Amino acid sequence: AGQPSSSWSPRDRHQPGDFGDTDIELLKAGMPKNVTLIAGIFPESATRLHDAICFAHVDMDLEKSTEDAIEWLEPRLVSGGIVVFDDWLWPQCPGVERAIRRAELAVVQSVPLLCFWRAQ
Repeated sequence: AGQPSSSWSPRDRHQPGDFGDTDIELLKAGMPKNVTLIAGIFPESATRLHDAICFAHVDMDLEKSTEDAIEWLEPRLVSGGIVVFDDWLWPQCPGVERAIRRAELAVVQSVPLLCFWRAQ
């Protein structure tokens, strides 16, 4: 549904509403059947998810949104579950690194701009 204005900060490069033109049906058509895509603003859009999470890919771009994702995911991750964060150390999205460091997650960089965190 695009970048939420409630998570936006003047330090952010992306603006509220950016990426709001994403076509959810087009995305679903290209995904395997075991992948769940839910349109909306996270974490409100995830209220219907009650299963434990074993894998998540977080691509929020904004500091507050990344922080919200960490807070929501942490109690739901199974032991050994993995979260991949996009935009790690990318100068265009510095809030991603700030949110991860503030949460004191032990992340490992896997490839440029991606890092992962494994739940204990």
